[in-house]
Amino acid sequence: MPASFDAFLSYSRADQDAVETTARALRDRDLNPFLDRWHLAPGRSWPELLEQTLANCGSVVVFVGPQGLGPWQKREIYRALDRQAAETTIPVIPVLLPGTEDPALGFLGLNTWVDLRRDLSDAAMLDILARAVRGEPPGAPDEVADPRAEICPYRGLEPFREEDAAFFFGRDSFTERLIGKVAERGLIAVVGASGSGKSSVVRAGLVPALRRGVDGQVWDVLTILPGPEPLQALARALDPPPADAGLMAARAHVNTAAEGLRSGAITLAQVVPDYLAAQPGTERLLLVVDQFEELVTLTRDEADAARFIDLLLEATGDGSPLTVIVTLRSDFYTEFVRRRDLADRLQDGVVNIGPLAREAPEGQLGELEEIVRRPAEAVAIGFEDGLVARILDDVGTEPGRLPLLEYLLTELWRRRSRGQLTHEAFDELGGVGGAIARRAQEAYDGLDPEAQRAARRLFLTLVRPGEGQEDTRVRALFPDDPVAAEVARRFSDAKTRLLVTGTDAIEGRTVEVSHEALIRTWGTLRAWVDANRETLRARDRVGQRLTRWREAGEPDDLLLPRGLELEEGRRLLDSAGDVPVDEIRPFIDRSIALEEARKAEEARRRQELEDERARAETRRRGITRLSAAAAIVFAVL
Repeated sequence: MPASFDAFLSYSRADQDAVETTARALRDRDLNPFLDRWHLAPGRSWPELLEQTLANCGSVVVFVGPQGLGPWQKREIYRALDRQAAETTIPVIPVLLPGTEDPALGFLGLNTWVDLRRDLSDAAMLDILARAVRGEPPGAPDEVADPRAEICPYRGLEPFREEDAAFFFGRDSFTERLIGKVAERGLIAVVGASGSGKSSVVRAGLVPALRRGVDGQVWDVLTILPGPEPLQALARALDPPPADAGLMAARAHVNTAAEGLRSGAITLAQVVPDYLAAQPGTERLLLVVDQFEELVTLTRDEADAARFIDLLLEATGDGSPLTVIVTLRSDFYTEFVRRRDLADRLQDGVVNIGPLAREAPEGQLGELEEIVRRPAEAVAIGFEDGLVARILDDVGTEPGRLPLLEYLLTELWRRRSRGQLTHEAFDELGGVGGAIARRAQEAYDGLDPEAQRAARRLFLTLVRPGEGQEDTRVRALFPDDPVAAEVARRFSDAKTRLLVTGTDAIEGRTVEVSHEALIRTWGTLRAWVDANRETLRARDRVGQRLTRWREAGEPDDLLLPRGLELEEGRRLLDSAGDVPVDEIRPFIDRSIALEEARKAEEARRRQELEDERARAETRRRGITRLSAAAAIVFAVL
């Protein structure tokens, strides 16, 4: 069937205005683009029409906007790339739209992109796009750079995403096991040590496989982190507030939905079919609950954590269109299987992520070597002789070393010379164990004394000391203090990437440690945590009381009670040291004020009792004297 359109335009609904502007520019250049809103007639089966058009167009243009790729758009991209693999002359062209700061191009980046970030009406870039649609060269060599030169194929401390699937290697066996589990079960746990690659194998291994279709079914995927408010996180994913809603309206929208989930008025089992019905052609939903241990480490209300698990269990029964995959640190596994119903459902539903193998059958690469070599090959980067062996010897097979390896490879890529990763850079970085600690210490040493004090306080808000487990990271609000804010920006910039900042529609800007590997390997941070460990634990205990007090409507009877808890609060205010206590200070102050008021009232009552006793004693003495006088008079008579 001949192509009826010059270009299929794949885009997220959030970018439709910018895409329509670009579509008109292509028409002005005598091209016939397919934009769904121009060509879909009412009553037609649009998923089927989109698939047919995508299979027969002359090219595919993939628009990447500030909010990333849309869920249906990701399916279109996989279809386009599969077709490009079979028909190498079919152009698949990424286009960067205004506002896209850190484009998640991943595998798309291996195709030359068109950059419209500065101006949608950039005539030179639009001409390049038009030539690309026609399958013509982009122009003179100086008009567009080799895209591979700008792509780092490694992820540092961050997990691989679906968009990074082209650079994800070494986990084929685990991915195949997950695909098999998805076909069998509705609830699956991916369990492994911190840094074993749990999130990556789900996001960059399993999810792309589902997008391409398992057993002919069409999947959508949602990924959430439980965080402090797991019910709100679930509500936001399934029913996000309108894009133009203000903060208060967005919070009200999410809180209302979360309360429905909490009370049982709304269930996940009810919502999932409605969610799928709103996306015709989508048959199943995969819900990825990443970092499931946050139900223990971050969730403020134990009842909400329990209700969240109840909802997952109820919604993943036989015949459900929902599959849930949770990723869970192995040192928290026993915390969850104490629940008999959860343990029973996870029976035969656990995929353990173990160490990567260095050895492989003759003629093949071991899993670790694939992780090192294959991404570099994808962007035409090489290694100096013997460097790969040095890296593999240094990383060893200890579980949890993947983030250290990825960070080292990222730093080696930054220091590449003439298209190669070098021994000199490896030595400068201090190998696998030294790269993260070295980068963190360099960033810290580059701060002035005031900023160093702010850095120490900031990092201590981002670590939760473990009790029987390793220390874990904690998300916090982006600091208001300008010095601390500059520290957060310095540690999260493109060069360092040791902190991750984000924007939550409800809570605003957030910041967190990129990976717990930083907590384990940076000696300075470890020393800060060790020196303040008991204070941090005390702050967490008071913080949990604060959460319960707020959620109950701030009643006086849930303030810190007199005794050990109130004294702990007093000590925090008097001697917190480096540990920030600004968030809990008003709660402690109010608890102290209530206790002082109670003491004053008790003192007043004691005084009243004492006064009453004194008056009674005075009356008694007066009566005694009168009685004595009367007795004397009686005796005289």
